[in-house]
Amino acid sequence: MSSGSPLGHATPADALLADTPLFARVFHHSPVGMIVSDMDGRYVVVNDAFSRMIARPAAALLGHTPVESGLLAAADFPPLLDHLRAADQRAEVPLRLLGGDGQPRHLLASFQRIDIRHRPYAVSLVQDLSEFDRLRDALAQSEQRFRLFFENAPLALVVRDAATNEIVDVNPAACRQYGYSRAEFMTLPSDSLPAAGDAPGPAHHTTADGRALEVEVSTFTFDLAERALNMNALLDVTAQTAANTALRESEHTFRIVSQVSNDGVWDWDLTNGHVWRNNGVQLYGQTPDDPGQPWLDNVHSDDRDRLAADFEQAIHAQEPSWTSEYRVRRPDGGWAKLLQRGVILYEEGRPVRAIGATVDITEPLQVAEAEAQAAQVERDRLARDLHDSVTQSLYSVSLLAEAARRYALAGQETETAEFIARLGDLAQQALRQMRLLVYELRPGVLDQEGLVGALRHRLESVEKRAGIVTTLVIRGERAVPVTLQGEMYHIAHEALNNALRYAAATAVTVCLDTLGDNILLEVIDNGRGFDPGAPHFGRGLATIRERSAHLGGDLSIISTPAQGTTVRLLLPPDLT
Repeated sequence: MSSGSPLGHATPADALLADTPLFARVFHHSPVGMIVSDMDGRYVVVNDAFSRMIARPAAALLGHTPVESGLLAAADFPPLLDHLRAADQRAEVPLRLLGGDGQPRHLLASFQRIDIRHRPYAVSLVQDLSEFDRLRDALAQSEQRFRLFFENAPLALVVRDAATNEIVDVNPAACRQYGYSRAEFMTLPSDSLPAAGDAPGPAHHTTADGRALEVEVSTFTFDLAERALNMNALLDVTAQTAANTALRESEHTFRIVSQVSNDGVWDWDLTNGHVWRNNGVQLYGQTPDDPGQPWLDNVHSDDRDRLAADFEQAIHAQEPSWTSEYRVRRPDGGWAKLLQRGVILYEEGRPVRAIGATVDITEPLQVAEAEAQAAQVERDRLARDLHDSVTQSLYSVSLLAEAARRYALAGQETETAEFIARLGDLAQQALRQMRLLVYELRPGVLDQEGLVGALRHRLESVEKRAGIVTTLVIRGERAVPVTLQGEMYHIAHEALNNALRYAAATAVTVCLDTLGDNILLEVIDNGRGFDPGAPHFGRGLATIRERSAHLGGDLSIISTPAQGTTVRLLLPPDLT
């Protein structure tokens, strides 16, 4: 070839292609790296694309093998030579050559054997996979991040084929929300879980067990592996819709709900110190426009440092939420007992916002305390009645029994029969009085709803009102004997009081299990906990111990600081 060749110079190697001008033109102008090698692996002709690909001038390569040119390690050359000599098989071989800039190149070569001037040569087409590898690695990392988010997101996510609308993937949150397994989701018709309803508002979905859901659907479209996909984020708003369908669309909705709430709702911007409050805070001596510090001055001096410490400790530990219980002075000069719970939002590990609610638990605590005091007063009254009536009757029974015994020994049958009859009448009278006292010992709610109903009534009227998440677990259908229900209720009552008043619990579970021979009562909270081995217990725990001992049951108090408390009472078969 002439000096006007694409290589900028004429070489004997170029002359090889002179007989095939069309091939020569394609060879030198191809954007794909091309090489002509002899059967010993020496480069005979290389095009500019390959030269640029490995950052080596063509002149430095011609007449040399890849090993001699410093492109390939000697140990890797024999397998490459085998592929080159068997080029009639059109093999594709991955190569890793060292470029002139010292950087390795990940290449893919295919070989084709040709004859030029009656001699065998191999033509290699070489593709640079480095950029492909970079993009592939980036895609793998992106997919890994997406999968991590997808699998752990608390929101139900469903991925569909954009063309067919068929479900191709779901996350665990969607399985929990709808009750289908992942495999069952894949078999649902394409029109299942529609993205919109017949009218503006949430879509109407149905769970696996037939329960209706109101769902807000957000759709995101993306491409994955050259496939268009839609990801539906499915937010269950059934409860909110049932309460007020107008309150779910925006931040303005949050403001509306806050203004009609009797509880104090607040939004604290931690970056500038601004605090927004609803009108509910007026019950605690604040106004919505009060700055934060003057309000803190209304907090009881014994609680102020602890309240601030609870919040600082939550931030230091990067906790998502915190709970505090404290006293604040009312406008009338009295003190209110408040339960404050908030959520802390972080950006790059820095707290930026806190949103929460303050609930007045003064009345529930007073009611619970009054109920306990009233119960104690009633027990004291019944104890006096027991002494004044039943005890005297039993004493009279013992006297009549002794008189009847003496008449019987003396053989006076008439007198003996008379005293035995009077003995029976007096015993019946004592039995009636005892039954009346036992009946009066039972709390009123037990008479109406039984133990299960009384426990449910307590959780709904006190704990839920204080914003605590409650769970009542009933196992078994065997009824608890009436003689045990009163004491068991009072034990649960005292344990719940402790969780509410001292543990700052945000969730409590009451479990009543009658499946086996025993009866098991458990009260579990997620509060502060304490050291059960400490020498001093509050009156509540002492009362629980006394009542458990009175029943003859096995009592366990399991607690660890910062890990909650479990009060467990086991009543054996001989008591039940």
